[in-house]
Formats: sequence, C-alpha cells, structure tokens
Amino acid sequence: MSKESKSRISAAQKEVYLAIQHSGINRNYHLCETQEIKGKLDINLLRLALHMVFTETEALRVSFRQAPDSDFPEQCIQNEPPGRERFKLIDLSGQPEAKRTCQNIIQDLTGQDLNPETGPLVRFLLICIAPEHYIFVELVSHLVIDRSANGMILQRMTTIYNALYNGQPVRLANYPTLETVAEAETAYLNSPTLTKDRRYWHDYCANLPDPVQLVPGEAPLSELIRLRRVISGDLVDRLRAIAAAHQLNISGLLIAVCAAYIHRMTGESELVFGIPVEARQLKGLRDVPAMVANILPLHMTLDQKSTVLSIASGVQRQLSRHLLHQTYRYEQIVQDLQEERGNKPLFQILLNIVSGGQTLSFSETQTLIRNQASGPANHLGIDIFDRNSDGSLEFGFNANAALFTEKSLTLHFQRFLTFLTRFAGQPAQPVPALDVFLEQEEEQIYPHPAPIAKLPLFQDSFQQCVTRYAGQTAIICGEQHISYQMLDDYTDRLIGFLLSKNIDQYQSVAVLTSRSIESMIAMTALFRLGVGYVPVDPELPPGRIEYILQDTAPALFLITDQSYSSSLLAEKQCYLSVALLAHFAPAPKPLPVVDPFSLAYLIYTSGPAGQPKGVEVTHRNLVAIAHTIISAAEIRPGQRILRLIAPGVDMSVLELMIVLLSGAILVITDKLSTPGKPLARQLCQQPVDLLLMTPGQLACHQTEDFRPGTTIMLGGEACTATLLARFSHCRLLNVYGPAENSFATSVNAKYHPGDLSLGQPAANTRLYVVDQHQQLLPPGSWGELMIGGSGVARGYRNLPGLTAQYFIPDLFNENETMYRVGDRVYFSEDRKIYYQGRKDHPIKDHHVKIRGRRSEPDEIRHGMPGFAGVEDAVMMEQHLQFTCGSAD
Repeated sequence: MSKESKSRISAAQKEVYLAIQHSGINRNYHLCETQEIKGKLDINLLRLALHMVFTETEALRVSFRQAPDSDFPEQCIQNEPPGRERFKLIDLSGQPEAKRTCQNIIQDLTGQDLNPETGPLVRFLLICIAPEHYIFVELVSHLVIDRSANGMILQRMTTIYNALYNGQPVRLANYPTLETVAEAETAYLNSPTLTKDRRYWHDYCANLPDPVQLVPGEAPLSELIRLRRVISGDLVDRLRAIAAAHQLNISGLLIAVCAAYIHRMTGESELVFGIPVEARQLKGLRDVPAMVANILPLHMTLDQKSTVLSIASGVQRQLSRHLLHQTYRYEQIVQDLQEERGNKPLFQILLNIVSGGQTLSFSETQTLIRNQASGPANHLGIDIFDRNSDGSLEFGFNANAALFTEKSLTLHFQRFLTFLTRFAGQPAQPVPALDVFLEQEEEQIYPHPAPIAKLPLFQDSFQQCVTRYAGQTAIICGEQHISYQMLDDYTDRLIGFLLSKNIDQYQSVAVLTSRSIESMIAMTALFRLGVGYVPVDPELPPGRIEYILQDTAPALFLITDQSYSSSLLAEKQCYLSVALLAHFAPAPKPLPVVDPFSLAYLIYTSGPAGQPKGVEVTHRNLVAIAHTIISAAEIRPGQRILRLIAPGVDMSVLELMIVLLSGAILVITDKLSTPGKPLARQLCQQPVDLLLMTPGQLACHQTEDFRPGTTIMLGGEACTATLLARFSHCRLLNVYGPAENSFATSVNAKYHPGDLSLGQPAANTRLYVVDQHQQLLPPGSWGELMIGGSGVARGYRNLPGLTAQYFIPDLFNENETMYRVGDRVYFSEDRKIYYQGRKDHPIKDHHVKIRGRRSEPDEIRHGMPGFAGVEDAVMMEQHLQFTCGSAD
C-alpha cells in the first residue's frame, strides 16, 4: 500500500496558498486555541485520543507538493499517522513564573512559520503550570483547517478521551475524504445554484462604497498585532438581557456594536465588513474536517437616528439572506466586479463572531477555551467568541503591524470596551449620542482655552526690529538693497501720504502688486497703519480684477507697476515709486493705535457661482503666528528668504512677515515662468536660505537644485512621502492653513516621510476634530477639522450667507467663531492630525487645489466663455499624475 494518497485542494485553500506565496509568510494564517484544564488529567489517554484523531482526519496528515501542469499544489496525505504524534509535553510546575513562561511559549509557537511542503501543519502542546493545572495548546494552519473543522477536531478529541477515561469502546470516525471537497465544489460550479448565487452577489455588491478603514494607508501584511481580553459578569449579563428583550441573537447584537463603533470613529455612514462563514451548504462539505470557509461582505447604512438595536435587526435580516448564498466565493465576487470596481477589496475590516456551545470538558476537570490566533487581517479583524460554559465573552483585535502600533490598537481596544459598556447602559440611545471618549479624556485632549493676553501687533513689532537691525539689509531686488532703517523711512513717508488722504485703518487700499521694492513698501506701510491691504495680481483676468475692486471699494488703488494701464478706479489710482516717496512728508508721530479687530488684509480665493470670495483677516494674531513660523523654521537675522509666492495668496503675507519680524532679508526676483530650471538657475546665481513653495513646485526640481540644509516650507497642497525622501538633504517644514485662518494654522517642523502630519497649532490657534454633528472626537478617529482661536477671519466680504455657513460659534465660547474647514482628517493616537482630503463634506464647495491655489471649477467654467471662440464650457474631473521634468 502506498504511504500517501493525493487530493486536489479546495477553493479556500487556493486563496490561502496564493496569499502565503505572495507574502512568503504563513504564520499569519495560524489558528491557535488553548484550553485551561484544572483537575485530574490522564496524559496517556490524551495522547491516545490525539493519535486516533490523527488517524481518522486526513487534513491533519497533509503536506503540499506542486502539482504537474497546475499553478496550485496538490495535497499529499500520509496514509498512516506519524510514528511520533505532533504532541509535546512541557512541565513548568516547579518554576516560579510558570504562567508567564507558558505564555511566552505560546507566543513563540504562533510566531513560527510552518513548512507546507514538509509539514507538519499542526502542533499540540500540553504545558503543566502547576499540579493538576494544564494549558493544552493546539496550533494548526488555515491552509488545512478552518474554524468549523477545528471545532470538530477538538470536540472529537474530547469525546474520545472521555470515552476512554470511562472505559467505553471507541471506533474511528468515518469522515469523508478531502477529495470529496473538490468533487462537491466541481459539482457546484456546474449547477444552476451557482448562477443564482452569482446574480445575488453581483446585485448586492455592484454599488458598495469604498471600504472603510480605522487608520489611513495601505501596506502588505507581514506581521500581526494580536490583543486578547475576556469580559464577564454584569456587563455580559446585560448584553444577553438586551438581546433577549429585543429578540436578537447575541452575534447580531455584537456585530451591530462593532459597526456603531467604527461609524463613530470614522464618520462613515456606509460601512462594509467581511463576515467569515462556514460555507458548508453543500452536502459533501458538511462533515469533512477541512478548509472550506468563506467571507461574505455585509453592507450597513447608518444615520443620525440609527441605534445599535436597529442595526442589529438589519444585520440579522441580511445575514439570513446571505447564508443562503454563502458557497459563492468572495474572491469570485471581486473578480466578477472587476469591470465596475477594478480589483479593489470590498472590505478592510473583518468581524468574526463565533458563538455556540463547544463542550470541551475532559472528565473530572474544568476547562476554559481561549483563542490565541485566528488568522490574517490585512487591515483589522475583530474576533468575539461566545462559547464557554461560564458565559464569558472573548474579544480579540488583530491588526496589520505596518498600519497599527500596539499603542494605537490597545487604545482602540479600550475605547471599544468603554463604548460597549455605555451601550449596555443606554441600549436605545442613537449611535451619535454614544460617547467614544475614555473617562476624563475629553478634558485632556481639548482643555478649555485660557484667556488670551494682549497680543503684539505689527506696528510695534516691526518698530522693534527696525531698532534692533536698523543698518542691516531688509530687501534685495536686483541691484537694489535697502536696509531696515530705509524701509522704515520709506513706509513712514507712505503712511504720511495715506493720512493726508484721510485714509484710516477702517478702510482698505488695493495694491497692484509687482515683484518690486515698492510692493513691499506698500504692504509694510499698510500693516503699520492698520489699513486693510488688498493685493491685486496684474496677471489676473481683467474681469476678476474688476470684481475685486468693486467688491472691496478701496479708498485708494496703489499702482507699483509703471507699465500698467487701466481705467478702473482712475480717480483713485496712485503710482508709487521709491523716487516719489522722497517727496512725501513723514507721518506725524505717534501713529494711530491699530485696532486688532480691524481688517489687516483681504485675500480673494475661488468661490461659488463663478465669482471669487474675499476673506477678511484681522490684525489680531498675525504677529503671533509669524513668530510661531520663525521659531519653527529657526529663522535668524541675516538669512535670505526668497520672494516666490504669488501676491494674491495669503502665504505671500507670511513671506514678508517672517522676514521683517526676524531681521532676515527678503530676496525679490523676476517672475519665474515655470518651476524647475529657471528657479534652479536663480538659486545658483543668488543662493537663499529659505523659500516657500507648494509640493507640486518642488516635484518639478532635481535634488541638486537645492543646497544641503536649505529650508523649504511647503504648503498649499498635500505632499507625498516619496517627494519628501527625495529632498531629505533639505530642512522641510509643512505649513498648513486655509486663508480663513490668517496665513498659517499649524506647522510641522520635522516634516519627513515618517511624519506627514499637520504639526503643532500656531500661537493662539485651536484645532478641533469633530463628527458630522460637530461633536468632538478622540484620538484614533476620522473627522472634519475645525479651527478656533484668534487667527480666525471675520468672514467673507459681502457674503453673509456663506460666512454664516463656514464661520460658526466656537465650541468653547459662543462669542468667538471657529472656521469649518471642510478638510477630512485623521487624528492619530499620538495626537497628530493628518490631512485626508475633502471627501463627502456637507458643504458642497467642490474646491480643488491647482499649484497650491484653491480653485472652484464653477468659476473656471463661467470664465471660459469670455475667451474668443469659446461659446460654452464644461468642467470634468479626471485624476492624473505627471512626472515633472526640469524643462526651461
């Protein structure tokens, strides 16, 4: 008789095999259970029972060998159990740390790969930790056994042992062969049932949303983090009573609690989870210990009225339908939907609820079964086991170690159990009303803001710098160099001229900006006097310039570009040059005191209905924010900072302020036609220490374009880890902030591929992460970013409705406003905030970023017909990626 027989592998085994082949690791596919046994145990009878189980169960005697003319291996089954069973006895009963040593042995075991080609793919250990106190360990690969089969094997082992212990005869079980599985699956593929199942799943899955994730990012599974807890007592009793009172099974209730928690932590109203099922509908699969399990997608939609109880009812109804079609493979569903969805997974989170009695008590002993490993989780898997006679529930979180840290997973574990307890106390509460903070955590994360002392204003702060750095260079423009003292004198004369025109700080002055010293003088003078600065970029379309001037109704229109000619506000136009300033009388002293709540500048960003909207920023927090950036970038007197940002962008104000409040030098160059080589040549001719740019502009450069140690402040759009790695020889900072909160909201002074966060809030700035109901959210959550503090703008010029929509009462002080950014963010467990786009924001602003500028597609569409030959225009969204060269 041959020593081995062969069998085809099941569809489920194929998927496990492919995953193992792809990763080169199989330890993540281990199933490991332990039984704590207290009492008199006959070890010889246990060994004999295991020998009989090996003899009657083909799957325990399997190894794999590549099949000829196939991409998959075949199963090689030893026809006789091995002479030495896969069983080992370890005696720790005399050791002082027996329990800890036992746990270390189990962890080592679950961390080892099993060789599919040589086997064995199953291990049994009996560890004695004290007299008549044992831990029985079973480890098996999902390549050969699923959970249902594992339950059969453990139950069978216990049955044999108890019969032998009581002197009863035992016959070997006559299980179907493994080839029976392949035969049953082949028959199914040629049956009308498959057609019905395919139609059912295609209809169910065709419009599923993208899978929800608890943490952002994707990474191949290499290592798993596993956490296990057991709960019992009053909490479990209450959960069972709630289920019984509402005619729910405990499995459906626990799935609903998991879904409610994920909803609260992600804000996603549509959720899809993977639910492992036995998939033993086919007659040939019901009684064979083998790997045939499947995973089914479960889609849920939650709203503000949803309760855990209503979710649980829906879960039970869905699962009752799903189970009628559970034989159809998940991987086939994904393949069927490839045309509609591509090869994207349907879910990233597994919910594995194992219930039903497994009476595994050995005669004259007490036994508790616990799970140590349950299989892979590419993102996150939640296991809940309800199977012990003491009524306890086992909870297990399994997570991809490339995405989660042990700290973050532990925090989610604690938060989930707290959430479960709160639900048990108020089962009828709507899900949004169930708090997700730990006890006293909210006060720690979001402390009540302290009163803000009097804030420094530009008028005084600039004067201090003039006193300190009077003779040092402030601005370089070509061959022109002016010192801080000269800049003070020029601005003083311009202020005198403005005062002579009866212009005060409650008015605004438009400045037709250019890359000139005159533009910088104008800006500085207006900030000193407290008059509202309105930059007007001469390269804007004439219609937009006209709109800005009409909307702001400035008291004066300063022209710093002598070549510019326009009939707009002709009676208010005033050409400005350094030569003309010499004829102006200096301003009388002292200058008027600046009202911190008056308008500092008015920046126009793209707006709805084809028109830009003006953001009104006050003087109140500008200096404090500028000092935050100066400190973060470690800007020193005499350092050269390049004037690169377009004048109509708020970061151009930041460029000026971080220079003039630190004693640095602003280097003004001619406009660069394109990023890349033109800037590289400029930096070669005139090196600088710091420059501000968008990631898109940086991507168009070569590494060698910037000297080592050059400080580059990035803002305006998201950045990739790959781009940061390319320029790791530079000092990189992330300056985040919408125009509606002055010119900077936060700064990450250690911006690198391992930390793409927004960084720390700027001075007097508060960041709130909230859900769709504007409730604060804890670390580990996804939400919408709100900004509070002294830098929040007054609103939008002449747009009270839009202002009311975006600028809402602050969560801690209804007399202050906070800005509703619309950015979706992830709030990590270490309290860092990561930008995640603007998906599904309730305010449909449809903003896009183009080279760091906020743009409104409607405005572009409305503007296109203004060009010759264009009758109408349509905006279409298409996601493209380009690799920038360094062309001239």
